[in-house]
Amino acid sequence: MSESGFKPITPGQMQRLQVLWKQQASRDICPTKDMDRQARLDWASQQLGHLVTSFKELSNREAHKLIELLQGGLGISNSRPSRQRAHAMGNEGRRGRRTGVVTMADARDLAGIQQQLARLGWSQNRLESFLAASSSPLRGRTQIRTKADANRVFWALKNMANRMEGQRHG
Repeated sequence: MSESGFKPITPGQMQRLQVLWKQQASRDICPTKDMDRQARLDWASQQLGHLVTSFKELSNREAHKLIELLQGGLGISNSRPSRQRAHAMGNEGRRGRRTGVVTMADARDLAGIQQQLARLGWSQNRLESFLAASSSPLRGRTQIRTKADANRVFWALKNMANRMEGQRHG
């Protein structure tokens, strides 16, 4: 921090801002590469109430505010899961991981699946058809009951959505 109390943007914040901006711009109807930088700077200026000519000029607090605004617009949660929830999210449903404890799927697990369905443009009926297949993550079961079930379905859908978006942009 300098003597004046100004703490500059961190490299991590810079990278996060740029990634979030690209995600936001890809949602727009017709983003243009020529206007991308200027549109980003105009948006930042409008949000902060002063002229921004470069993200390198931003303070740590200004960058934090812009990141929160972009994440909110994209529906990305700013809160971190508890340690126990994060462990369950990362381990339950993985091949070869048997914990002996069954955790029921909760609303956040199902919301994550709904988010992936929206990315794919799938309806609930399409999801049920997918789950009914013998090659589905649930091996033909159509009900998502446990966190393990939710994780298997979430990651299958997320991988499909990522591949689909990669093909669209590639």
